[in-house]
Amino acid sequence: MRRSSQTITYAIVIAALGLALSSSFSATVLAQKSGTSGVHFQGPAPSVTKSGDTATSTSFTLAGLGQGSGTAALTVTGVFQVQCRNSGGNIAPGQATTATGTSGDFGFTSQNGKASIPALSATLNPNTVDTSHSCPNSGWTPLVGQGTVTSATLTVNFNGQTIFQTTA
Repeated sequence: MRRSSQTITYAIVIAALGLALSSSFSATVLAQKSGTSGVHFQGPAPSVTKSGDTATSTSFTLAGLGQGSGTAALTVTGVFQVQCRNSGGNIAPGQATTATGTSGDFGFTSQNGKASIPALSATLNPNTVDTSHSCPNSGWTPLVGQGTVTSATLTVNFNGQTIFQTTA
C-alpha cells in the first residue's frame, strides 16, 4: 500500500510541476515555433486586466530577439447594452450587441536583441456596434449604452511571426 501511495503522490507532483512550467514558458514555446528560440521576458511577463469598456496590458521587455522589427497590439471584444425608444418617447430594453476595439499597433525595432513594450490600452468602439436588429422594428430608435469588455488579447509579432499571445 505504501509504495502505491508514494507513486500517486509523485505523479501528482510531476503533473503539477509540468502544468506550472508549461504556463510560465508560453512565450518561449511560441518563439521556438517561429524560429526565434532565445526569446524570453526580461522581468515579469505582461498581464492584461479588464475594467468596464476598457482593457489594459502592463509594460514588459522582451530579450533574445536578435535583429528585426515587430508590433504589439491589444484587441478587445465585448458587448454594449442597447435600449429602444419608440416614437412616443417610451424606452424599452433592446438586445445586447457585440463590439470590438484595439490599441492599434505599437511598432518596435529590437536593439541589442531587446525591445520594451509600453502599457497598451484598448476601448470598445461604439461605432462597431450593429444596432440593426437590436429593436423590434425600424420605428424604434436604438440607444447604445454602457459597454463591457468580455475578452482582451495581447499579441506580439516579430519579423512577421507571432511570438507571444495572451488572452484575458
